[in-house]
Amino acid sequence: MVVYCKICFESYSAPGTQHAPYSTSCGHVMGKECLEKLKDCSNDDDFNCPFCSGNIKFNDCHPIYDIVEEFNDVDEESRNIIKELKKDKKFTFLKDFNKNIGGIINCFDEHKGYILIAGEHSSLVFLSKQFVK
Repeated sequence: MVVYCKICFESYSAPGTQHAPYSTSCGHVMGKECLEKLKDCSNDDDFNCPFCSGNIKFNDCHPIYDIVEEFNDVDEESRNIIKELKKDKKFTFLKDFNKNIGGIINCFDEHKGYILIAGEHSSLVFLSKQFVK
């Protein structure tokens, strides 16, 4: 079982890394990277919690240690593969999809181990249909 960040839906990484779980003063948990992005968007050390709208001071947030190992992270190899698939839209599946179906991928993402594909195709048979798989 992987525990994931409720902001970006990525799995948490090990303590001391960029997406380690951090606790806010209101008790909500999110990845360090997401917490830093919220801080950067506010241009201040004070910002509102995206879950309860409570006031958060960045310096009051702290990492969470000693999480059961199985909750910590998907293995690093899987994480890297998913990131590469998200970045590189020209890998084999997409090439085959475009070649065999003539479709266009508008959105390709991964969530909780599932792959989301949204796009469209136009042909005489389908008369320009949209799809989500």
